[in-house]
Amino acid sequence: RGQRFGVRYLVRLDLRKVIEGAAGGVLSGIGWTQLGIKIEKTRAELRTILDTFKARNATIAVYGAPAKLTTLMYGLQLTADDFDYVVDDAVEKQGRYTPGLHLPVLPPSALVDTTRGGFPDAIFLGAWNFREPILKKLAPLMEGGVHVIVPFPLEVL
Repeated sequence: RGQRFGVRYLVRLDLRKVIEGAAGGVLSGIGWTQLGIKIEKTRAELRTILDTFKARNATIAVYGAPAKLTTLMYGLQLTADDFDYVVDDAVEKQGRYTPGLHLPVLPPSALVDTTRGGFPDAIFLGAWNFREPILKKLAPLMEGGVHVIVPFPLEVL
């Protein structure tokens, strides 16, 4: 019951239908199954990409250390062995470690630090929601042969 512009009205909703409609079938189990299949496919494809780089003793850095990176790492069963270090623009994160995997977080200048052995062979985009601005920053490295791995949608540039 409520009042709007002086008119009383009564709203009756079948809450389950509203929730199921908004959840896209998740409550029926179909949505969860499809999501699980999609996650497993992405995990397997990403695993193949990372293993291919690591088989060549490649250095793989991560650009961006958002909180969702930890969720992604655990959700896709990635480990600290998959990456060498993380860089982030936020000064507050530099000099610290990522939660759980304890990867060092360095300034972006580490990507071109010759004392670290030069450029990484690949950069995993940990802050994929900032894809375009980060790719602009990485353009000179990409022109020099550095690959960028974007997790969503999964592709290697």
